[in-house]
Amino acid sequence: MNKYNKGVTITEIILSIVIIGIISTFLISLLIQVRYESEKSNTNSQYIITISSITKEISDDVINYGVKSISSCNISDISLQPSTYDNSYSDTFKCIKIEYDSSYLEDNIGYILFYRAYTKYDDNGIGITSNNVIRYMKGHFSDSLWLSSYSMMKELSDDIFTDITPSVKYYMDSDIMNFGLLNIPIITSDNKHYDININFNINDNFTCNSGNNLICNKMW
Repeated sequence: MNKYNKGVTITEIILSIVIIGIISTFLISLLIQVRYESEKSNTNSQYIITISSITKEISDDVINYGVKSISSCNISDISLQPSTYDNSYSDTFKCIKIEYDSSYLEDNIGYILFYRAYTKYDDNGIGITSNNVIRYMKGHFSDSLWLSSYSMMKELSDDIFTDITPSVKYYMDSDIMNFGLLNIPIITSDNKHYDININFNINDNFTCNSGNNLICNKMW
């Protein structure tokens, strides 16, 4: 028998276990980080797609019909069914009304809404789960009753700030083209901006009415 063949000692076994543990911990941390970055990238992509689709719909109508006025509003103005939104988050609701500048257009009103919509109901039809949504609706009023002809609604995650007020900056000068910018901030908890920005031309009769959901700034 080879007198130098002593086998594996307890110290070597313990050392091997420690090294394997360190490597395993590193690999697990790396996998968690990779998964987090992947989920974050997917979330970013989803935000970009969501905001781009909403922005395009509004921009198309603004370009096609012009803007007569923009004002702050309330969700109650368009008679949303109370069973469809979570009123416990009413302090975070946002509503912006756009009146389009087209005499031939029947559906001459657009609403941009941010609120908590129910996405899950119990057996009695009572909402139990709600998510942040942004929604664009177009229609008109008939005998004070809101009639919607078009609606697009997109879900947003819960990691966005809901206490930032949308704003309109507009420039009116007879010597240059009158134009405005509607900004609706969409900011996540990691301070990334996915704002909705709508540029539009206006005439001398344009009005902007501030309120709880909108700040109007006339620039010179």
